Amino acid sequence: MQRSTDGFAATLQPGRWAALVWVLLSVEVLDELSSGVPSAAAAAVGSEFAVSNTAIGALLTAFGLLALFVEPPLFFLADRFPRRWFVCGGLLGFGVSCFAAAAAPSYGWLFLALLLFGPFSGAGVSLSQATLVDADPARAERWLSRWTLCGAAGDLATPVLLALLALGGAGWRSAFALCGLLAWAQAALLWRRQFPDEHREVEAPARPWREALAEALASRPLLLWAVALVACSLLDEILVAFTALHLRRDLGFADPAIYLVVACFSVGAIAALLAAERLHEQLAPAPLLRAACGVSLVALVGFVLSGSLPALAGWALLLGAGSSLHYPLAKAQLYRALPGRSGTAIAVAGLLAPAELALAPLIGLFADGFSLGAALLALSAQPLLLLAASGAARPPRPGHASDAPTPPAEGGPGGPATPQSSIGG
Repeated sequence: MQRSTDGFAATLQPGRWAALVWVLLSVEVLDELSSGVPSAAAAAVGSEFAVSNTAIGALLTAFGLLALFVEPPLFFLADRFPRRWFVCGGLLGFGVSCFAAAAAPSYGWLFLALLLFGPFSGAGVSLSQATLVDADPARAERWLSRWTLCGAAGDLATPVLLALLALGGAGWRSAFALCGLLAWAQAALLWRRQFPDEHREVEAPARPWREALAEALASRPLLLWAVALVACSLLDEILVAFTALHLRRDLGFADPAIYLVVACFSVGAIAALLAAERLHEQLAPAPLLRAACGVSLVALVGFVLSGSLPALAGWALLLGAGSSLHYPLAKAQLYRALPGRSGTAIAVAGLLAPAELALAPLIGLFADGFSLGAALLALSAQPLLLLAASGAARPPRPGHASDAPTPPAEGGPGGPATPQSSIGG
């Protein structure tokens, strides 16, 4: 498979993959945009339906409840049947759930709409990501960094969209309706494209599902990276939530200062993900992950020990930059642990979703028992666990140069891509 090295916007899969790649990346933008509407518009939703803060908190968990049971078998089946069915069907259901949320006459109906949103998002969005990696597995880290960058763009787009709609007299319902239309448009575009599994020259016969699942569950690297990925939500939404509490309750900052510090996390992340385009050319995945984890650990300690707004903003920029690379680098290794079976890989990771949902309450209990500062320091479990997974996944093969930088593609721009080393070999 050929590649271009003319920069982020121009680095596309050639020919038949170019349009597919861009639509797949846009799916992540839409997912983060739409899933951010309930939290960004929480005050408006609470006022309209006259519900408590507890009810709003429960609403934000609705996305993952049904998905806990539906996604693992769905992802497993996506390796055994045409991927197009799952991605496009998921996006159609994604649109339906958005329209249902937009038209919800009560809190209960809105909760139900978001409950259905979860598995449809899993099929349409998670399998879009898996398809993107399948299209160019040798450069999984780069594609997943771009995927994460698109997600960050979607996060930033949510409050902007709501603000623009508010200027026109509209609100969160209109935002959901717009997201539904965009999801259907993406489904129509992807239905016309050819997927990676449709380009296999030799189609291997399907293995018995029990045998395939047993092999996946016996893969030590797959399980290690699945566990490590669970922790990758710590320095994300959980960090933002407990940072806001720490700044308000411990340091006495007002909302504008809190929003500034939280925005610095996103700005640092976007800057690092843009820089990752070059970093992936200069460093193999293993040293890049170790560097990102080291930066995150130092920045987290500095952040917790700081008390002034400039210092907090500076450490937040650095923390956002370091932590932004954790997910794409770790997720790439999950896919590499089970080559050609991306659906099964994320199905196994999905089995640990209950543990991920339990992280926020556990950190809350830790904060109540100790302090908010101590709870923030506990988030260092994310980089520490990633470092442990990186070391444990290294196969015992002496002299194996897993950390060697990726050599440049032969022939310069447009030459064949060289597969990157996996972390730990």
